[in-house]
This record gives sequence, C-alpha cells and structure tokens, in this order.
Amino acid sequence: AFDFTQTKVTLTLTLYAKWILSSVEKNGVQYTLVNNYGVSEYQIIGCSADTVKLILLAEIEGIPVTRITDNAFSNKSKLTGDLVIPDSVTSIGVYAFNGCKGFNGTLTVGNKVESIGEWAFNWCTGFTGNLTIGNNVNTIKDFTFSGCKGFTGDLTIPDSVTSIGTQAFSDCSSFSGKLTIGKAVTDIGSMAFYNCKGFTSLVFVSEQRPTIGLFAFGNCTIQP
Repeated sequence: AFDFTQTKVTLTLTLYAKWILSSVEKNGVQYTLVNNYGVSEYQIIGCSADTVKLILLAEIEGIPVTRITDNAFSNKSKLTGDLVIPDSVTSIGVYAFNGCKGFNGTLTVGNKVESIGEWAFNWCTGFTGNLTIGNNVNTIKDFTFSGCKGFTGDLTIPDSVTSIGTQAFSDCSSFSGKLTIGKAVTDIGSMAFYNCKGFTSLVFVSEQRPTIGLFAFGNCTIQP
C-alpha cells in the first residue's frame, strides 16, 4: 500500500488571473481590455456623459467585445434610438441599462448572449417596436425587462431559454401580437407577464406546459 506518511506529495497548480490591461473610448463608449484566464477580451463599462447614440462594437483591433458590465449604462437617460447588442457579447450585467428611459427604438439582443442579469433593462420605458431576444439566452431573470412599456408586436421566447423569472416582463403593456414560449421553458415565475395587456394570443411550443407561478399572466388578455 502507498505510505502517505513517508512520501512527500507535491501538488502543482496553475493559477490564472483576470486583470485590466488598458482602457479605450470609441464613439463615446468606454471599453476595458482584460486578460480573462489567459484570453484577451474587451468589456463595455459605460459611456461619456454627452453620448446620445449608443453604437456598441463587436471587436476592437481584432479582439472581441464579450461583456457589458454591471451598471454600465444605468440611468443614462440621454441615450436614444435603437439598441443593438452585438453578436460577440456573451453576457449582460445586472442593472446594465436599468432606467435608460431615452431609448426610443427597437432592442436586439445578439445571438451569442447567454446571460442577462437581473434588472438589466428594467424601466427602459421609451423603447418602441420589437424586442428581439437572441437564440442563445439560457434564462430570463427577475425583472429583466420589467416596465418596458413601449415594446410592440410579437414576442418570441427562444428555444434556448429554460426559465422566465419573477416579473421578467411585468408592465410591458404595449406588446400587440403573439407571445410564443419556447420549447425548453420549464418554469415561468410569479407575475412574469403581469399587466401585459396587449398580447393577442399565447403559444406554447412544447406540448408539456411549464410550471406557472402566481399571477404570471395576471391582468392579461391572454391566459394559459
């Protein structure tokens, strides 16, 4: 048998650190270059005070932009127009766009986004037109789009999504078309679609209905 009392065991660990290498500003948007476990990538951290039109880059000098940090644009009320999250971005932080009431166009979440933090777009009341959620998002968390009163048209929850959080879309009262719930959704949180009065129909892609929380469709014209 192996004698641990007489033999010295040596463990070799390789540690990777994440640190900021530099910062840069493009079109009023602020980026930091970080080393993330040996891989260089840019993160979006905010914008200058006078920025009006938000143009988010997918890469800078060949290095991808992968994340929008927590609170990056929170309460930046001067921002206007459409908002497009580029396909290079994989995560959007908590409160990233919370309270950005000036956006008055559409919102497109890119196809590589996997994670959207709680309250990320909460109370962005000015958006009009469609909300397009990319087909790689895995969960829609609590209050993510709550209070976005201006979205119109259909809303499709993509097949990648497994759960919809508490009040995720509450008070999104202007959607005016069909709500489609993707086939992988197993749980819809309480009040998830509360006061979404404008939907005209509800479609569950899967034959197996998800668990539906209390008042998830409260004060709605559609019911599961």
